[in-house]
Amino acid sequence: MEAYDFLLRGIHLARALDPHSASAALAAFKKALALDPEYALALAWSALMKLRLRAWVSDAYDSEEMVAPARKALAIDPSESWCHLVYGQIMMYLGQLVEAEQHHQRAYELNPFDAHVMALRAPLSVYLGKPAEGERWARRAMQLNPLHPDWYVTNLGLALYCLRQYERAVQTYLKIAEPQVGVLAGLAASYAQLGDVAGAKATRDRLLELAPGFSTRRFLGSKPFLHADDQAHLRHGLERAGLPS
Repeated sequence: MEAYDFLLRGIHLARALDPHSASAALAAFKKALALDPEYALALAWSALMKLRLRAWVSDAYDSEEMVAPARKALAIDPSESWCHLVYGQIMMYLGQLVEAEQHHQRAYELNPFDAHVMALRAPLSVYLGKPAEGERWARRAMQLNPLHPDWYVTNLGLALYCLRQYERAVQTYLKIAEPQVGVLAGLAASYAQLGDVAGAKATRDRLLELAPGFSTRRFLGSKPFLHADDQAHLRHGLERAGLPS
């Protein structure tokens, strides 16, 4: 029960999408694993926090440090949907999109009423070159969980941008009260594609104030598009918005 308590504390901390919260959540999961080294969910969540921290600091964890606990979790409990989901997320960001899709699909089969599973399937579909499918997954997740976190909306915005529905993408991104870098980048690109120079400039300035070292190249490096044309489409929007290369 003590290990379970640390798991719940970690999951609560993981709801906040910032480096400090991710580090605190990882520490809680490590405490759970110290008590129960074979705790599949704690292993999966610790792998997910390492993936999240790597998004902020590229050399925070190497691939094996993320993959190993996720793989172990999956081996311990292959009937747990989150073990498949986390492994699929890691494979997605490592560019192994076919394997990622297999595990995302298995996560959904095991728990078809988990809105997070649906919402995280949305960007995977987009990266696979299926943005219409990505939009459907995001909307289904939002319908199932009406009190959804903002990152559901972020994933919908990406799908709409890749569908070239820029006006709808703008309206979607604007629903996020406290937009972070990814949202502002998508919003700036959407404004630029619409030819809204003022909107693109205002959003670009806001993004660069939040992240002065923003680089289009590095940003795109975190988006594992299967098709070069899809990546080029997003690059065109970012460059058109005047964001640094």
